[in-house]
Amino acid sequence: MARCCRCSRLALPTVGVMFLVTLLSAAETYFVSSLGTDAIPAASLVVPVTLAARSSRRSVASWASLGRRKLLDFKSNNTREL
Repeated sequence: MARCCRCSRLALPTVGVMFLVTLLSAAETYFVSSLGTDAIPAASLVVPVTLAARSSRRSVASWASLGRRKLLDFKSNNTREL
């Protein structure tokens, strides 16, 4: 029983963030709908492009970090042998 309680306490922040994201999405929908019918397709186009840009930036940063770490490991291994 104690383990279940600990898991539910850990889940509460995630549930709170999900609730806030839903609330923000509803507010954005309300404000975009007040702009008119021309703004709705523009907003529908911007969201996937923004998400794709964020995910590609994260993957590039991950690969760069991995490459840097490998380079530093390689340098440290080669200097030990000298």
